[in-house]
Amino acid sequence: MLNFKWGLMTALAVALVQPAFCQNTVFVDVDAQGAADGTSWADAFPDLQVALFAEGAADYWVAEGVYKPGASRFSSFNVPSGAKVYGGFSGNEASLDERDVDAHITKFSGDLSGNDVFYLGNISENSLHVVRMFNTAAGTLLDGVVVEGGYAFGSNPNRGAGLDVFGGHATVNNCTFRFNVARDGAAVSVTSGADVTFNNCFFDRNETRYGKGAGINVSGSSTVSVNKSKFDTNHSTGGTYQGAGAGINAEVGTTIVVCQTVFVGNKTEFGCCGGLEPCVGGAICSLGTADLRECRFLGNKAHNGGALYLDGEAAVENCEFSANNALAQLGFGGLGGGVVVKGGSNTSLRCCTFYANLATVETGGLYVDGSGSILVDTSIFFANVDINGSGAQSQIFGTGASHSCIQNMLVPNAGYPVPLAADFPNSFADDPMFVDAKGPDLFAGNENDDLRLLPQSPCIDVGNDASAASGLDNSGANRYMDGDLNGITRLDMGSHEFTHAVFELSIAQVAGGVQYTGNVHTQPGMTHYVFVGRQDSEQSFAPYGSIWWDVNQYFGVAQVGVGPESMSTVVFGHTAEPIELTFQALAIGSNGLGNFSNPVFTVHE
Repeated sequence: MLNFKWGLMTALAVALVQPAFCQNTVFVDVDAQGAADGTSWADAFPDLQVALFAEGAADYWVAEGVYKPGASRFSSFNVPSGAKVYGGFSGNEASLDERDVDAHITKFSGDLSGNDVFYLGNISENSLHVVRMFNTAAGTLLDGVVVEGGYAFGSNPNRGAGLDVFGGHATVNNCTFRFNVARDGAAVSVTSGADVTFNNCFFDRNETRYGKGAGINVSGSSTVSVNKSKFDTNHSTGGTYQGAGAGINAEVGTTIVVCQTVFVGNKTEFGCCGGLEPCVGGAICSLGTADLRECRFLGNKAHNGGALYLDGEAAVENCEFSANNALAQLGFGGLGGGVVVKGGSNTSLRCCTFYANLATVETGGLYVDGSGSILVDTSIFFANVDINGSGAQSQIFGTGASHSCIQNMLVPNAGYPVPLAADFPNSFADDPMFVDAKGPDLFAGNENDDLRLLPQSPCIDVGNDASAASGLDNSGANRYMDGDLNGITRLDMGSHEFTHAVFELSIAQVAGGVQYTGNVHTQPGMTHYVFVGRQDSEQSFAPYGSIWWDVNQYFGVAQVGVGPESMSTVVFGHTAEPIELTFQALAIGSNGLGNFSNPVFTVHE
């Protein structure tokens, strides 16, 4: 289980807690030496391929080890419709919640000859598709495995080297896709009207050659949802075919929904021989419908649209764009270091932060090239640069914005017209005052950067209250806080809502149960509390904002600091009974007003 730290919110694990294995559970262990009938760990199938063929729709518990689909390049693990394939077992578990997918790695490998050199050499004989799902029914599941070493290049279909999904429905949880190579969709291809959801997955160093979507390629009117996942250092090259969307590429007629996901260091560029079109969308290229919320885009690169290239309908909300680059190559590109909106049909960008994005030709921040409808609201554009400097057109070009903070908003780059103030209502050009925009390493575009607002920021409580639709900001804090403690909750500009309390949690196994240690950071002089309860949906708790636990299952409140402290620690213990918890801190000023911190969700395992 990956459990990425999401800003200040621990990712909610999606593994289901079940008391014991079901009657149709099939055991697979590459090291088993028993009867090989799958009825127990001792008599587990040693060959996953044999198990899938023999048992069909069942629950498969697959122990740690390396599993290969066969000796032929055209061999794949074909997941039966309705089957649930789980990895991450040591080989003696009696319930799903006993497994540990990090400690006991279950690897599905396309390296049939066992001779791969990273993913750059000796791969021509690798499996064309390591895993396949063909028109599978809802409920079909792949959970807790590493899929690597697929090679779908030069042999049709040139897609889906790691996982090829053709039609149907599927869910993929807690999986890693790495070192897969294809023309399109190196790690995953989703096509032919398929509907697939990915939760808590990791896409690492996958590569498309002269194609699109090194992480995921979505085509054929398909729908893909991605939650609490990470795309890191995926690479799409262009050439005879356009390179696009090194993280995710979505074609015309598709729908993608991406929430609370990190894209870092993904890149699309020409291969060795150049290309016919610029490569676009270092993290995501969407030509269909895109809904992107609470995501981080850090240090991604493309010719146009260093992080995003949007040419369809899109809603982008509570997202952070830092140190993404649009780099011209062989006379192509260099536009929109952060985002390019092409066409702009019904596109909205709300509550986002653009910081230190670079374009080698024009507009480091947001570049709009089209006549469609586009709305930019309650956002921050600061320290974005292009070849002309850091003037207004280096921050945002081709559209206006409302309720936003835009560096040099009315100061044009040389040779550009002076922007009209009427195009930027309720906006200003002041320093937004971030907590630590470059992080401890002093380089923007890393996961340790902190684009939350300082208490003296001019962006607090001045946003457009009609702008944000979701309940959480980019850090996991509630939206609509009373940042200035005047008794009125207002939206802040940018991707992060200012809170007077920030909560961080660590979890340790102790004798007889689990110990939770929480650190509460507040403004000096504020009284602060920690609330603990069972997880639930957002609940209003006036006048302090919202809490995310079941008020009918009250669990506990502890006062952990008062007076001059700016940081306090609180320790909670709990028995070994599985329970999902929410922790939140509350800070209250001397006038009795205050607000809640980010909620931290846990799974007690």
